[in-house]
Amino acid sequence: MTREQAKELWPLVKALAEGKEIECNASINPKGWCAATHLETCNFDLKMFRYRIKPEPKYRPWKPEEVPMPCVVRAKDTDCVQLVLWKHSNHICIGSSDYTIDYIKLYNEWEHSLDHGKAWLPCGELVEE
Repeated sequence: MTREQAKELWPLVKALAEGKEIECNASINPKGWCAATHLETCNFDLKMFRYRIKPEPKYRPWKPEEVPMPCVVRAKDTDCVQLVLWKHSNHICIGSSDYTIDYIKLYNEWEHSLDHGKAWLPCGELVEE
């Protein structure tokens, strides 16, 4: 391995050690990225493949019509779950009719669940790349 190859591989090895997913694509198909399952044995083939850390999904705040109803929400730093009662053009109402949260704060500080708290998701819409 050359010094340049080591520099290229270092971020990938570090990400792999941290449990992040690594993707590859073959030089014959430069647009199609897939999971680099051959890395279970830590064989980086730089002649045949290009590698990258799998990009994190990107979200944006919900628009009122995108808020899934019914759903529950919780602040990211707590386990206290609140039911979304209704939605308005610039906020939602949770728990009691007196407590409202605007969509930007909801996106930044809260998460939602559609399966009674088994899985928690961002309070936003997935942005297609």
